[in-house]
Amino acid sequence: MLTFMPLFDIRMPAIPTLVFGIFTEIAAFDYVEVSDYFEMAFDISDAKPIDQNFEALGYETTFFLYNMGSMLFLLVLTPVMLTLGYLLKLCDRFESCKKVGQRIVNAWHWNSTLEVVKEMFGQAVLSVCIGLYRPKWSFEGDVINSLCTYITPVYLIVLPIAVAVLLKKNYKRL
Repeated sequence: MLTFMPLFDIRMPAIPTLVFGIFTEIAAFDYVEVSDYFEMAFDISDAKPIDQNFEALGYETTFFLYNMGSMLFLLVLTPVMLTLGYLLKLCDRFESCKKVGQRIVNAWHWNSTLEVVKEMFGQAVLSVCIGLYRPKWSFEGDVINSLCTYITPVYLIVLPIAVAVLLKKNYKRL
């Protein structure tokens, strides 16, 4: 929460705002610059930042996909890896497939999923709120961006609940 402090309605000098911007980049786990790929893949309209404070923290646009950056791929990768793990666990012919499936499921259930939710939740919620601020429906990319903006809150609500249910169900085995 400290990284979002410049977004509060408090006057701050430029240097602390820049430092908080650096902290936000570190906390966002945004290791891969994906905005160029989105620009190549989608036709989008021009979107300005909400204000200077948002721009200083790296939210340079109101587009959800840009603000999520590489976090979007981690959020999508979680259900894909869990599905792959469960499919491999069902493979009765090959014992090695079963073991790999079990390892994937264990790693993504009890380690990676919890880390993804814990570390990126605030960032993802803020990106959704910014995306909902001024949704656009003009171009194909705008429609895809707006749909992702409306679908992600459901995912952000369901994922922690599913993890909590799984933890409660398997509490005695942990």
